[in-house]
Amino acid sequence: MRALLLAAPILLAAVMGSAAEEPPSWKPFSSEEGQFRILLPDQPVVTHASRSTFLGKIPQTRHETLSGVGEVSIDHHDLPGIAIDMMPDSVILDQAGENLIEAVGGTQSLERAYTWNGHAAREITYEVPGDTPMLERCRLILVEARLYLVIANWPAPQAIPDQLVAFFDSFELMKAADPTAPVGAGFAD
Repeated sequence: MRALLLAAPILLAAVMGSAAEEPPSWKPFSSEEGQFRILLPDQPVVTHASRSTFLGKIPQTRHETLSGVGEVSIDHHDLPGIAIDMMPDSVILDQAGENLIEAVGGTQSLERAYTWNGHAAREITYEVPGDTPMLERCRLILVEARLYLVIANWPAPQAIPDQLVAFFDSFELMKAADPTAPVGAGFAD
């Protein structure tokens, strides 16, 4: 009996410790402005910016939060009409991916091109250097004149955690795509 009484505080501490280490429960989040839904671990911080290019201004919005593993974010950039008219979808997606990797000083390890719900898309995985190297994955999806970047990172060299796979898989547009619209924003290659 005495051994059981002595073991009770140790068992309680172990249970409390494991509860604190459990990942947070992810909840659906919707952005009216971004016209998307996704699972997030917490209410995101939203920031707005714009970038000037030779083709015009590009308004950018970022929804960002910590996942318990790393950071997750959803960006959307509204591209100028002239860029949509002048460049194939593949060029827009490739350039956006290259710019992202260059901005973080990353080294690309994986890329795949595909169609997501009728829209041109890319998925890239790259390593970001630092005191604690991180792996980062970005899904780039071009929907008419809007470019979505769904991004998550986690400590290298681990495999992507299950909750981040669920994060990527939960991304959806709030408006159904027009079935008669052409694939992506520009013209196909």
